[in-house]
Parts: sequence; structure tokens; C-alpha cells
Amino acid sequence: MGRYPVSISFEAKELKQLDRLAKLFHQTRSAFLKAALADYVRKLEFERLHQLGSAIAQGKGYFTDEDIFRIVS
Repeated sequence: MGRYPVSISFEAKELKQLDRLAKLFHQTRSAFLKAALADYVRKLEFERLHQLGSAIAQGKGYFTDEDIFRIVS
């Protein structure tokens, strides 16, 4: 798998914030943005799976944490 450059435009304020955070975490801009993207994708995937799981649970009559606790206790 190769590496492919991507161009992103930022406002000056956003670029300062990116530089400050990258420096704080001892990362390059590129490394910081890759990590931020990976975190965002994981968050979206978790939310998607949570919604799917909630829909399945509700379809089986489980609506609250207490409902789940009752069946696992």
C-alpha cells in the first residue's frame, strides 16, 4: 500500500490550533491528522454499531439498562 499526499486548506486560526496540538503531542501535522482521523472513524463506527445494537435490543423488548441487567443477572 502506497502513500498518497492530500491537500487540505485551513483558516489561520485552525492551522495555529493544529500546530499547537501537534507540538503538544510531539507529532508532525501529518501524524496528528492521521491519528485524529483514525479516532473519528472509530467513533463513527462505534456509534453505528451502538445504533444497530439498540435497534436489535428494542426489537426484542429491551429498552433500558435495567432490562439488560435483569437478563444477565
